[in-house]
Amino acid sequence: MIEKKHQLFFLMLAIISSYILLMFILLWLGDFKEQDSYRNLDSYIQVSIKHPDGSITDYPGNDFSIVHKGDEVTAVIHLPTKLYMRDSALCFHVNNSIMNLYYQKQILYRYGLEPAIKGEQIGSVYARVPIPEEAWGKELRLVCKVQEDTAYSSIHDVYVMEKINSLRYFLLSGTAGYMIFSTLLIFCTLGFIFLLFVKKRPIIYEGMLICSFCIAFSLWFLGYHGFLNLISIRWSFNNNAEYVGLFLFPPLFFAYLYKKELPGIHKRILGGLALGAGILFAGATCLNFLTENYHYVKFLQMQHIWLTAGILMTIILDLSAKHHHSDADLILRYGMLFFILTLCFELVIYNMDKYFGTHIRTLFCNLSAIGMLVFIVTMMMHYVLRIMNYVLIRKEHDMLEKLAYTDQLTKLSNRTACFQYFSTIQKNQDYALCFFDLNGLKKVNDLLGHELGDQFIITFANILHKVFAQAGRCFRMGGDEFIAVIAHEQHHPVGHLIEDLILEIDAFNASNKQPFQLSASWGVCKNDLFHPLDIQELMNQADEKMYQNKMAYKKAHAEDYSEDRTFLRDV
Repeated sequence: MIEKKHQLFFLMLAIISSYILLMFILLWLGDFKEQDSYRNLDSYIQVSIKHPDGSITDYPGNDFSIVHKGDEVTAVIHLPTKLYMRDSALCFHVNNSIMNLYYQKQILYRYGLEPAIKGEQIGSVYARVPIPEEAWGKELRLVCKVQEDTAYSSIHDVYVMEKINSLRYFLLSGTAGYMIFSTLLIFCTLGFIFLLFVKKRPIIYEGMLICSFCIAFSLWFLGYHGFLNLISIRWSFNNNAEYVGLFLFPPLFFAYLYKKELPGIHKRILGGLALGAGILFAGATCLNFLTENYHYVKFLQMQHIWLTAGILMTIILDLSAKHHHSDADLILRYGMLFFILTLCFELVIYNMDKYFGTHIRTLFCNLSAIGMLVFIVTMMMHYVLRIMNYVLIRKEHDMLEKLAYTDQLTKLSNRTACFQYFSTIQKNQDYALCFFDLNGLKKVNDLLGHELGDQFIITFANILHKVFAQAGRCFRMGGDEFIAVIAHEQHHPVGHLIEDLILEIDAFNASNKQPFQLSASWGVCKNDLFHPLDIQELMNQADEKMYQNKMAYKKAHAEDYSEDRTFLRDV
């Protein structure tokens, strides 16, 4: 177990070190904001679309009607000399298309044919293609054969920049988002791994659910905005990772809401939403990897419909809830509502662009990311407050349990704890019972007072615990009665333990400055593995032996009792 912990420690150390290195790289890549570092070519593009029926539609710019499977998009990209950059690269972003980029008859870049033949999803491709020096003042031709319906209505983010800076193309939409969500992805992954090794409780499962939710959304965000292309050139893998995150976070979202304390009907509805989204994710994933024609994109509209319906249902449930909201619940509620509103608006923007070719510009880009960040912060605040509440409740519960099962005078386990422990002992188990009864406690109380009587009891309890703690458990049954249970009598012979107890009592009496001497009677009964008895029968036998020894002790020390003295009798 220790070796596993060391391996886990070094794994986390390696991940954190890699993360720090990644942050330095991102800071370097993102350290360019000057417009002179890149040129937008949207105004230098002419597009013609050849439809499956043979008709051709021309567009003077980079905005055109939605293209569908079978359409062939040809974009002529002019490279005016006034925009010349030495050692430059053309960067652009196209979805779900087989692409070929030409300079005259020379192919500069191609992608999509091989995955299309294999039946794999092409997805989004972020291309960075070196521009020949002689192409300036002329034109490049990008031919895209569309493989999915309602694919796009423009060639996205067409820029020219220096080749040495072309990696920065992926960061044009903002370094901050990449840094935030890559940080979230890494540390939530570490948090999930850590929680796997923690004792499982409902609060721990809730933490694992939060980490999984953050991982899924971060994976989608980083894939959707091209960040994964910085660390992997396997476009198919990057796109699958993006869609896995996209399809996975709704069931995790509804499952997290399901874990909240809600009325029964609300929990059933949220459970159904989580189950439905989970089935959709599982089905889309299986068909994506096991078939050639059904990819995640085929199920995207269905996922949006389910997500929208689920969001509306969540709002209705939240508004109709009549139970009292704690401060932690209110924080989560407002964060969730803000996220839901931004997500709905983002879905409207996306579908207007995808299905109607209508571009809606907003004051802030990535509204869903902003809403998600707010929701994640409130969700973590809610979780921290719940953990604090859980710790306080657990501490109070442990304190009450300790009070319920502990004798307050001797600090040994009490009678209730003894019978609870007996319920865990198997009939065929190797164990022994020792009953003890203090001699002369009544005379100590009568002649020396109850304060010294309590000290009399505490002293014996401490000696008993010292002798029997390694072999079993000790209990105070009440008054002057004690029980010791030896769990494995063969490993800890009860006779040796009684001898040790006598030596400890003798040593105390020899050095005792108190006006009393310890003395006790006992009875021992061992469970016979060949003829096992139940715990009650053993208790009765041990109690009977203790009583016989007690009577024998009193008879042998009758004069000592009359002189108000107590002694230990070695039975």
